[in-house]
Amino acid sequence: MQPECHVQVQFHAPPAELRRYFTTFYLVELTVAAGCRVTDHLHPEWANLRFVSGDLPDAEAHGGTVLSHTNFCVTGPSSHTVRVEQGSARMWGIGLLPLGWARFVGVPAVQYADSVIDGNTHPAFSAFTPLAATLFGAEPDPAA
Repeated sequence: MQPECHVQVQFHAPPAELRRYFTTFYLVELTVAAGCRVTDHLHPEWANLRFVSGDLPDAEAHGGTVLSHTNFCVTGPSSHTVRVEQGSARMWGIGLLPLGWARFVGVPAVQYADSVIDGNTHPAFSAFTPLAATLFGAEPDPAA
């Protein structure tokens, strides 16, 4: 049985001049009981970049590609669901359209189809690694 969780999601349309590159920008706030995790399945979609603060996810793509405990998860274009296990966290996501992938990643997307990648360690995503390091700033101090 999965623990109870609270999910809050905010979607933000890209500015008009960037709509040919991005589907959306979104912020997810997930609250799960201490020490618990929930499982979700991401639907097939274009490529996605996710920057996480809090409990870092474990993800598994179709075919067995597994990614664990990174704050910068990349999902290549997918034709199957991606299984994600996660505890309490905040996450910014960026949906990349094919033209966005070509413009900002610059390597053939087919090489990353139906896979999950650690954006911190893969050179194709190095332009985005500053976001992984700075997007959330310092973690809040619960005692403050």
